[in-house]
Amino acid sequence: MVVNLYSKKKDVTFSYCATYDVVVAVKGGRVTMFPASEVK
Repeated sequence: MVVNLYSKKKDVTFSYCATYDVVVAVKGGRVTMFPASEVK
């Protein structure tokens, strides 16, 4: 399961994969969905 977590304080969105316990993408600003090319 992948979830996007947005930090208002730092204005950054993290894409987190709960299945493997890893962050798969990070981008400044609010992102609702990461493009496939940005996901590691």
